[in-house]
Amino acid sequence: MNRLLCALIISISLAGSALAQSIVTGRLLTPRTSETEDLIPLTGVWAVASPEGSAGQTITFRTWETEPVGWFRLAGPAGNYTLAFSTPAHFMRPIVRTNLFVRDGETIDLAPRPYADYAVFHEAAVLNVKTE
Repeated sequence: MNRLLCALIISISLAGSALAQSIVTGRLLTPRTSETEDLIPLTGVWAVASPEGSAGQTITFRTWETEPVGWFRLAGPAGNYTLAFSTPAHFMRPIVRTNLFVRDGETIDLAPRPYADYAVFHEAAVLNVKTE
């Protein structure tokens, strides 16, 4: 009976010290044109969070195409991460953010803004020009 009680107390004390997930979330938006504040969401862009060193596992996510459009969520253990956003869905310069420190149970809400190569967009799509 004492062994069972002792095992129960140890398991309860260890369960209470479990670490919470840390979350990096946000929406990937870009200006419609370089002269406007109007933002458009980017979908299908890879978000990659890589922890420092070789002991952690890389976390990936692809930005949503449904509501909320352009949304991402990366959940994992606390630590120091390098965060990158890159194609295949859009012609944009990759976004790389180093030394993103996340604590246990912390949620970080980011609003990264990539630079797009506007030469690849059709003029009517970017400027909302009516073609008759």
